[in-house]
Amino acid sequence: MLTAPGIKRLKLNDTLLSSFAFSFNLRRYSSGDRSERVRTYNYKDGRVKDHRTNLQINDLSGMMEGNESLQEMIDALVLEEKQNMMLAFQDKK
Repeated sequence: MLTAPGIKRLKLNDTLLSSFAFSFNLRRYSSGDRSERVRTYNYKDGRVKDHRTNLQINDLSGMMEGNESLQEMIDALVLEEKQNMMLAFQDKK
């Protein structure tokens, strides 16, 4: 069950992930449409899905706690950015 402190931690983690994504300039690959989903939280089933990397983590509480589930999401974002950078580099050749 989610508590007020847990929800605050989740919002903080979401802010950290969004800041991380921005720092790697992932936004340049999006359309800029406000309706474009970045991440979906399913509290009932305890799932988090990042729509940029298509990664689904079935450990919402772990994400809130900042454990390895959060690191898994960050690692997926880093990998996605590296792949995008490699594609951009190949396009310049």
